[in-house]
Amino acid sequence: MYLNRQRLVLMVLFMALVGLATSSSISEEIFSVGAAASIMELQEEGTQNATFQGKNCPVDFSKKNYTIITSQCQPTNSNATLCCSSFKAFACPIAAQINDVQNNDCAKTMFKNIHSHGSYQPGFFRKMCKESKQGLSCQNKTFH
Repeated sequence: MYLNRQRLVLMVLFMALVGLATSSSISEEIFSVGAAASIMELQEEGTQNATFQGKNCPVDFSKKNYTIITSQCQPTNSNATLCCSSFKAFACPIAAQINDVQNNDCAKTMFKNIHSHGSYQPGFFRKMCKESKQGLSCQNKTFH
């Protein structure tokens, strides 16, 4: 009985650590998914400045404020520091959802909406924002 409780406690702690680890960064994998959200797809599905909602995505992208990115990051005259910090400010609070590319299309939907609102080229943030092979760190940041 004691051994089962100990295993249960260890399993719960492990799951909690896994949960913390998954939301502490923005996975490099989302940029591959986002690259599929090309301008051509946007034009096929609707006009520029439309808001797209993904399937199986718990994030309501129609209620997101894209000006956090578009006001600081201009597609034609871009500053990597401003663009990446504004992208992280937008994406880090929903990192767990957008990193779950196996179970939802939040990353693709997010990039479609970012491209639609800011007219960024596909792969814009992937090329500009590089931190590590794991992706972009969301640790030690305060995002609103």
